[in-house]
Amino acid sequence: QLGRNGGGALEQSSALACLWFGGFAGGDEVARRKEQLLEAVRGDGDWEAACGADEEAQAASMLLMQYNDPFTPPWQRRNEVALPVRRLA
Repeated sequence: QLGRNGGGALEQSSALACLWFGGFAGGDEVARRKEQLLEAVRGDGDWEAACGADEEAQAASMLLMQYNDPFTPPWQRRNEVALPVRRLA
């Protein structure tokens, strides 16, 4: 993960674990969905977070993707949280 003032390392991964959800992507909902995705990845026997087991690095690696314009009704909205992952050896 790159630091705010430079330095650090950039993790490269060709795979993402994703969890999609509808509605508005408010702060509490996004935090809940990110934790749900992290729990799923941690519980999987074949995949792990590409950044390793460091919880701070995992949180920093999470992505929020929103695909709708601001005027899309909540029941038609699509959002995803994603985490770069790698297959366990």
